[in-house]
Amino acid sequence: MGLFWRRKQEQQAHIALVERERCGECGGRYEVSSEIPLRDRETGERVLLLEGRCTGCGYKKTFAIGADRPL
Repeated sequence: MGLFWRRKQEQQAHIALVERERCGECGGRYEVSSEIPLRDRETGERVLLLEGRCTGCGYKKTFAIGADRPL
């Protein structure tokens, strides 16, 4: 499997982690509304910012996930 497909699978796994998270306000689930891949300038590590919106109350939360670390 190529690098592109491996990273795509990892990204889907990270999205699944966010969607399992519970909202602290109402107990609802998060739905990923935006994905921003970044790279740390100092360490060179890839970081994936996922913005989630609660399906119950609409609360927004940003999750920063180290994309180079295994799940």
